[in-house]
Parts: sequence; C-alpha cells; structure tokens
Amino acid sequence: MSLGFAAFLVAAFSTTVVALLSCVKRPSGKFWFLVAALVVPFTLANGLYWSEAWRSADPYAFGDYEMWAPMFLVPWFLAGAIPSVAVVLFIRRAAPSAQQDRAKGEPPQT
Repeated sequence: MSLGFAAFLVAAFSTTVVALLSCVKRPSGKFWFLVAALVVPFTLANGLYWSEAWRSADPYAFGDYEMWAPMFLVPWFLAGAIPSVAVVLFIRRAAPSAQQDRAKGEPPQT
C-alpha cells in the first residue's frame, strides 16, 4: 500500500466517522468534537500502519516497523486530522442556526 493511498483511506474514513458521530451525538461542548476529530484519525492511522506487523509471522517485525513509524504515522494522521477538524468546524457552524430555529418554534428549512 502506498503512502498516498493510505493517507486517502485515513482521510476518507476519519471524516466519515467524525461526521457520523457529529450528526448522531450532539453534546453541548465543542471540546468533544475536536477530541473526536483528533482521536479517530490517529486510531485509524495507527491501526493501518501496525496491521502489517500484527499479521506478520516474524517476531522481529515490530522492531523494523518501529523505526519507520513516524515517517508514515505523521502524514497519515495529518491527512485524516485536517479534514476531520474542518468537518467538525463546518457542522458546528451550521448547528447554531438549526438550534435557533427550534428555539423560535419555526420549522427547519430544507
């Protein structure tokens, strides 16, 4: 798997998961969304990177993978974290208008 394709996978899956979490669960604090936008891409990048070592029969594979981890994990994490934070900020910016409409008793605009 190439560096760019894995970065695309992490970005696509993390933005999808964060968007679904943001739409399903709407806590009042902004902090929760930002934590989710950072934890989800890190977990996906970490799992994707170490999956090769976990599947390997070589007991010394972890040592080899450990040396290269920062070179792969940092770009994959950033590829997922930047769009995830953007999605969170977009959803948070769009949410107050819907909450204000509900408070006024107006039906939501479609």
